[in-house]
Amino acid sequence: MGADAVLHDVPYLGDDWQTYLDGPQDFSLPSAMRSVMFYLGVPRERDYRFYLAVSGMGLQQLWQPETMRAAFDDPWAIDADPGRAVRRMFAAAGYAYETLGIPELCEQIGVPLAALTAQVDADGLRAAICASIDAGKPVILLGKMPCAVVAGYQADGETLVGWRYVFDPATEERDENGYLRIIEWPDLVYGAIIVGEPGELPPMRETWRDALVWAVRAARTPRVGEWVGGLEALNAWAAALTPEPDLDPANIEAFEKLFEAHDCTAMTLAEGRAYANDVLKRIAELEPDAADELLAAARCYGLIHDLMWRVWQTPEGSWPGNANRQRFADPQVRRELRRIVLTVRDLDTQAINHVARALPAMGVDAADIARPLQWEAEALARLAEEEAASGADPAARGAVHAGLTAEGVPRLAFGQGKDCTFIGALEAALAPTAHPYSYEQLMGWSGLAFRTRWFSNPERAETAWGDARWHPISPHGESAEEIAAIARATGWRLRAEDVPEAPRALGRERNATDAVLSLARALPAVVGLNTDMACVWGYRIHSVSFMVRDYQRPREDEVLVTGHDEALHSPFVFLDGYGQSLPERDALIEALRTAVAGGARPPDGPLQFGLAALDTWRANLGEYEALDQAERDRLQATNWWTLMHLLDARTAAAAFLEANADLLGEEARAALARAVEGYRAEVDLLGRFLQINRDLVPWWGGAGARGWDATTRATQADMLAQARDLEEEALGALQQALVAEGEAGRAPN
Repeated sequence: MGADAVLHDVPYLGDDWQTYLDGPQDFSLPSAMRSVMFYLGVPRERDYRFYLAVSGMGLQQLWQPETMRAAFDDPWAIDADPGRAVRRMFAAAGYAYETLGIPELCEQIGVPLAALTAQVDADGLRAAICASIDAGKPVILLGKMPCAVVAGYQADGETLVGWRYVFDPATEERDENGYLRIIEWPDLVYGAIIVGEPGELPPMRETWRDALVWAVRAARTPRVGEWVGGLEALNAWAAALTPEPDLDPANIEAFEKLFEAHDCTAMTLAEGRAYANDVLKRIAELEPDAADELLAAARCYGLIHDLMWRVWQTPEGSWPGNANRQRFADPQVRRELRRIVLTVRDLDTQAINHVARALPAMGVDAADIARPLQWEAEALARLAEEEAASGADPAARGAVHAGLTAEGVPRLAFGQGKDCTFIGALEAALAPTAHPYSYEQLMGWSGLAFRTRWFSNPERAETAWGDARWHPISPHGESAEEIAAIARATGWRLRAEDVPEAPRALGRERNATDAVLSLARALPAVVGLNTDMACVWGYRIHSVSFMVRDYQRPREDEVLVTGHDEALHSPFVFLDGYGQSLPERDALIEALRTAVAGGARPPDGPLQFGLAALDTWRANLGEYEALDQAERDRLQATNWWTLMHLLDARTAAAAFLEANADLLGEEARAALARAVEGYRAEVDLLGRFLQINRDLVPWWGGAGARGWDATTRATQADMLAQARDLEEEALGALQQALVAEGEAGRAPN
């Protein structure tokens, strides 16, 4: 042994993964193993993800309910045999090894002596480290760092050089090779792993099979020594978040212990499951007979990773350890976190069962596959029932990719015959599901195809839309009554949630989590955005951003809106499952009742409906000259916006009635034909007027109010009078159809 020795180009170990690594490597021992084995020339397909998987550290979580602790980055605790994780890694790399430890230090730290292959004192440890470097092999140092890779030594081993897992690159002392100097290292170290002689590199398929057999066994082992492990650890975690009775808010120490254990477990699952997703995809390429089950498990693990970010973000956090402690202390917030954790438990259960079903196709004897826990079968039956009732298209779910984005969601744009933004966004959301519906169907069943609504507030009273004299809210249709009508007609359970105004309100966080869960099933959602509705078809988990199809930006490939953006507004509508729809005839009858009732609907605050709305609209045009410029601009905007949507609605009404006429008897069909004729005439009337005056329609690229002169307004007033007559005739014909079917006299549901 010389005074100094160094091995050049030992790969980096540390937390600056953006610069040096291909992703985070927060489990220090598998990362150190990667560094050492890369240096020794072990094939690079056996990388950090590989060692994380074969060690078992990436798919095991441990929770201690009595002391409120979680085990993170602890290779000695994950198995009843404390040395098994290290043994598995070295066997997979094809190398012998020794785990040396200073017994008194190991006992102080809690490292079981059974994990060691030899016990040494400080001098013996130094000599072994230097001898390994002299033999051309880096050393894995075990201690409070938590791990380091020794690439050399100075002054006969008084100073070591290499890589520490955690260090400050701006202040740490470096040697001439760029390595860190690990000075006074005996104070930080309880042992080391010394690499032995190379042996035969085991086949990759055999190694993967062994790793997956272990993963299933670990998940189904409820206790590992003092720890609750596997799937049961997730139950213990959930129970700790909402204990009975609740934690005393004044007990800061208890909250801190719970928070640290909670945060560490989230870190374990986030990284472990993210890389399990990657590993299972690799294994699926080698095991085509098991690929479907392996890829299904991979999807579960990918979603668990994203839900761990929701665990950090829900208490106003941005990354691990960054949560607002005061918000975490709120029992309502912890209840939401518990909901996420229980969802993760279900996903982990599904994933492990997919892996267990894959193993026989990989040549594993059924006797070697750990038996399920007692509650697993019940949980899987419940989850299968939920999946069958979800309304999701399994093929579309399989196409969901990192993002997560649901394929097959069309773009949204005005002027394409789908101008009601709620119905257009809902049609887009339903497109990739097992039960899509057309714009015309949704407009008809909701009643929006037949509705006329005009906002008039002459008293300038304060309303939900401000105190303006007019407002272009008129054509929107996202209220509870339309949502309920569509749900009855289609069978879709449409769940509408409020979007609180406060950017970090718990309701917003809950909606964001639900969007993640929905999109994982390839079920998009609908949400208010600015003055319109938009379709949420994907997300970016780290920034809590939704990918939306937006009417205002139809040509942009990817529109991102953060879940905390104040432009988002109620309702947030989720596709919450598919059940029993009304018979087609009953759905049509209900739509006709809604149409007839809407024609005579009384005012609701500033909102006028039906024939009365057309009368008020005409009268308001006659007030134009007496208005100031701001009121003129508001009337002009409301006028053209509502006119454009009225044309769109009546076009859908005619198409809806024609498509469904055969559901009724002969007399009723004749009445519907008269209604269609009236609506077609109204469409022609409105369309010709808008085309002649298209330069006045801002949304069609026009100049706006310029040119909206007295003659044009008078012409429009006459046109609206004709439209009113056509509306009255069409509504009368719809009433006659109801009478002919014996369905008149009852209000819509």
